[in-house]
Amino acid sequence: MGIKNGAAWHATSYNEVIDSVGSSEKGLTLEEAKSRFQKYGPNHIKRKQKDGPLTVLWRQINNPLIWVLIGSGTLAVLLGKITDGLVVLAVVVINTIIGFIQEFKAGKAIEALSEMVPENATVYRDDRKVSIPVSEIVPGDVVELEAGERIPADMRLIRQKNLTVEEAALTGESVPSQKSVNPVEEDASLGDRKCMVYSGTLVSTGTATAVVVGTGMNTELGKISDMLSETTDLETPLTKKLGVIGKYLTIGIVAITIVIMVIGTMRATSQGILLGAALKDSLIFAIALAVGAIPEGLPAVVTIALAIGVQRMARRKAIIRKL
Repeated sequence: MGIKNGAAWHATSYNEVIDSVGSSEKGLTLEEAKSRFQKYGPNHIKRKQKDGPLTVLWRQINNPLIWVLIGSGTLAVLLGKITDGLVVLAVVVINTIIGFIQEFKAGKAIEALSEMVPENATVYRDDRKVSIPVSEIVPGDVVELEAGERIPADMRLIRQKNLTVEEAALTGESVPSQKSVNPVEEDASLGDRKCMVYSGTLVSTGTATAVVVGTGMNTELGKISDMLSETTDLETPLTKKLGVIGKYLTIGIVAITIVIMVIGTMRATSQGILLGAALKDSLIFAIALAVGAIPEGLPAVVTIALAIGVQRMARRKAIIRKL
């Protein structure tokens, strides 16, 4: 017997589903349950190692434009332009804090997915009702559900009485879904699979009996958690443009600073000023010019605009991990 991941359980009668998972309406035997536990493992959402605070903080700083701001702000402070330097560095700090908070909140939301599975469930083992830890549920188990319980695994309904399930965590629908044991079309969306109940959702009303078809990371909740954990760093057109701006801005500022410093030093020395003093005065002037040329408000404006967009998306139940 092998459980087929991604099988269209919702488009199959419950009798066929029970046969496919090698079970019966009386549930599994203790021996069979132990065997399947060894095969499929515990029924829980795996927590992948999360990035530490320092790693998250580094991601907010590791940007060409931010490095330009940090460098110019630091030099301005060292050369006595304390007010100008602190303004630039304050922009960097604000930008970093906003990005850090957003990514930290998204990480907490991802962790919360693993806490949406209950601790115990009522199943049939050796034709008897027993309460077991949810982590011990395996494919083929027959589970009893009642109002107020959180569903412990992905299951195909066998029997139900006035069953409604709150599925907002998966579908975004605020109204509980009315369930039925009748199969639906194979291409039905998640919210339209009335004969299925999914891990992490909540029984609002009624009672039901269902057979487990997916546990742990093979549940819909597990797939969502896995996708969120494996989000890749995508370069959007905006981040690409900002990267290009930062690159050329850095090159331009460095080039102009060097040219201004050289010209200023040559003019000063030609007027009889000592090389050391001429070099210092030219460097201060060049740095002041560089600081003035940097659009220090750009990173903050972009970050704040993105943060506002993220908050609007969050109100629609979207999880945005990075700005």
